[in-house]
Amino acid sequence: MITLINPPGIKPVASLNMNSPSPPLGLAYIAGTLRGAGYVFHVIDATGAAFDQIRPYPERKDFLVQGLTVDEIVARIPSDTDIVGFSCIFSSVWPLTRGVAHAVRHRFPKALLVLGGEHGTAVPEYSLREGPFDVI
Repeated sequence: MITLINPPGIKPVASLNMNSPSPPLGLAYIAGTLRGAGYVFHVIDATGAAFDQIRPYPERKDFLVQGLTVDEIVARIPSDTDIVGFSCIFSSVWPLTRGVAHAVRHRFPKALLVLGGEHGTAVPEYSLREGPFDVI
């Protein structure tokens, strides 16, 4: 089983822009490809699944987190998952993505964890050093 995860969003408390969540378009493309190839997969859009769930960001008082909690995300992953793909389209979301990935690695120690998106593409060495992702 393959599980694709879009992490929760991060929002500044006070800002000139809205910082509305972006639809997980990259994950949608991957899901379409997987479906076309006949693979079984599951998608967790942590922001879209709990759009109205906004809470303080523990590491910084000037940010909020929007979406499912880490525990809620991990609980939604099917038990037969052996590959987990993470989207991280903005570096500002990296701490949240990394936290989810570490929790997933704890529950699924043998799963292949893959990072995609602009952050991992821009700083792959840093992402591999700081996160529990596998090199493929």
